[in-house]
Amino acid sequence: MTALSQSSSARDRAVRSARRLRLMGRLSTMLLKRRLTLSRKPEITLAMNSQESDAKAAEFHEQNPHVYEQLLSLCMELRKKGYSQYSIRGLFEVLRFKFSVQTSSEDEFKLNNNMTPWYARKIMEENRSLDGFFVTRIRR
Repeated sequence: MTALSQSSSARDRAVRSARRLRLMGRLSTMLLKRRLTLSRKPEITLAMNSQESDAKAAEFHEQNPHVYEQLLSLCMELRKKGYSQYSIRGLFEVLRFKFSVQTSSEDEFKLNNNMTPWYARKIMEENRSLDGFFVTRIRR
């Protein structure tokens, strides 16, 4: 190997090494920024109190009584099949699926998960055969 080819290969190695270091520097900067953004605590918005959520759920129920009827129908069907308890959130998911398949209107129909405790309590209060069908937390 000639002196000229040795110096060019050494120069090539030095260039490659410098590129790697720059790339590693950029990568470590990106990771550091990512870590800093991940370590920040997200802003927490406090949930509505039970009176506010009850009022919203009651208002929703007045506008959409078919939701209660569908939930009650599903509960009765499950009770007939031998279930002693079930998840109100699971039933909400079933309704979401049914309504998305059955409705073709432009109105966007939404079931808010915050309403599940209200519906669970309402169903159990109004239908003694379903008393204890859902597990609910003690209200504050």
